[in-house]
Amino acid sequence: MPITPQSASEANHPDAIRHELDWLAQARPLWQSDTVLGSTWCDAITPHDTQTIATELANQWAWHGEPRRLGRRFEELVTATLEAIEGVTLLRHSLPIRDGTHTLGEIDYLIEAGGVVTHLEVAIKFYAGMAEDRDRRRLDQWVGPSCQDRLDRKIHHLQSHQLPLSLSDHAAQIFAELKIPTPTQHLGVIYGYLLHPWNAPRQTPDGVNQTDLAYWCAYSDYAEAFRTLSR
Repeated sequence: MPITPQSASEANHPDAIRHELDWLAQARPLWQSDTVLGSTWCDAITPHDTQTIATELANQWAWHGEPRRLGRRFEELVTATLEAIEGVTLLRHSLPIRDGTHTLGEIDYLIEAGGVVTHLEVAIKFYAGMAEDRDRRRLDQWVGPSCQDRLDRKIHHLQSHQLPLSLSDHAAQIFAELKIPTPTQHLGVIYGYLLHPWNAPRQTPDGVNQTDLAYWCAYSDYAEAFRTLSR
């Protein structure tokens, strides 16, 4: 999902970046593969940290160019957050796992804290509920900007491909070559929003957490939806 040119200059101001970092530190994920690990991985970030990170990222993007896509921007926010958390060591980021010349996938993060190495996969997603009321309790009824991008498919990909990648023989070989400890914990986390139909009962799939409500409406319903929801 690209960031529009109209919003890019404002979005790269330190105050805007700090606001996003604060959200990352406080928000609960939509979904996580481990509820215990998922509740603590970025809780140690402080307001002073977010101010420092925001200033550094704003300067970096001013000199080298800002991220043009939302996923890349979120990735840089997560990376900077992990680097700032006291007691956490970022061992590797975006580590490709290959079988010869064929890339099997990338490991988002390998982090070490308290002597424990964790393989961390993080994503930000926005899914709209398009189905009838009861059907929206199903994961496959929540779709992204591309209809091929569905909540059930993202969760399945995390569980069946991305997280097991660090357990493969090919990953073990790369860890040994780079002298990286083998991870003993594996955590997949999805941040973002479920967009509910503005004029229908809210239905959320089991296993998905949403504390901040968001809605979608047809353009023709915008005025009525705004009046209703703003109350």
